[in-house]
Amino acid sequence: MVQAPRAYGARRRTPHSGGEDADLGTRRRQPDGLFPFLAASAAGTVLWTALLAAAGYLLESQYQRVEGYADLATNIVLGFMLAWYLWIFRQTSG
Repeated sequence: MVQAPRAYGARRRTPHSGGEDADLGTRRRQPDGLFPFLAASAAGTVLWTALLAAAGYLLESQYQRVEGYADLATNIVLGFMLAWYLWIFRQTSG
């Protein structure tokens, strides 16, 4: 039977670990709680929204001049996201 890959940083129980969770080789520091994640997410959202609002205000009707750069930036971001996903998948499936 084929098993689904584990999430990055996942832990599993082993029969020889005495009921303790066994580390699967990852050494990432886990956040102490939900608050740091929510605070960082909110700060990033505010920053990104402010950047987009400022760009829209400054560029106004010049969208055609910026469209090519925006498409290129979108493709670069999507490429990085795909590479990251494939790297994580490769780490967890092997």
